[in-house]
Amino acid sequence: MVSYNELYLCTKQFSVLFVEDDLGFQKETAEIFKVLFKKVDICDNGLEAILQYERFHKENQKHYDIVITDINLPKMNGIELTKTIYAKNKEQTIIVISAHSETSYLLDLINLGIEQFLTKPIEYDKTLSTLYQACDKLRSIQVNQTQEENNSKIISFDNFTWDTQNKLLFHDTTQVHLTQKETIFFSLLVKNKMKPTTFEEIYSSLWNDNIEDANKKTLLPLVSRLRQKLPKDLIKNQYSVGYTLNY
Repeated sequence: MVSYNELYLCTKQFSVLFVEDDLGFQKETAEIFKVLFKKVDICDNGLEAILQYERFHKENQKHYDIVITDINLPKMNGIELTKTIYAKNKEQTIIVISAHSETSYLLDLINLGIEQFLTKPIEYDKTLSTLYQACDKLRSIQVNQTQEENNSKIISFDNFTWDTQNKLLFHDTTQVHLTQKETIFFSLLVKNKMKPTTFEEIYSSLWNDNIEDANKKTLLPLVSRLRQKLPKDLIKNQYSVGYTLNY
């Protein structure tokens, strides 16, 4: 059984949209949610919930972490609400509250992708366990996303690393000095990865579309200097097209 302290440590960072039209049950359950979660917004019907869901996203540039909704709601029931939310955000975590008399709806909800359910009347231990499972899964996803984002900021080749966020080049632990144009040019190559960076794109970035200043005679010395600072054959010439990175 999950303890309250374990649950709180897992839930305290998350935001919740709670949709329930039974005002007595809503008040009682919302008191539990407000203690556990960072933010809890409450709606009485499905249509109001959709408007609040969109408002939250617009104001915060992100979706609620969890939506907890009853099945039987006025104006838009929980199944339609779930479908509408999934159309806006297919990764949304949704927990559905159902009465024992509403089991006929459960198969439809499972087919929609719902994994977590709570039943009325609320069973305290079951509620804690369900909330913990949902939040623990969310927390794991966020950790993995953070790791992927951090890994994508650093690119390695031989004994060199390129910090894409700060646009810095290192040989082992020593920073390699790049001029402004060398930095711009190398950033373009990294951004395009294996796809050739065209002469047109290079000229546009380095010389602000000033074609009179942008020509191969001007570019070749820059490429030659940069190659001397990098592993051999890292920068490949794509004949009559541009350059690409070979790593």
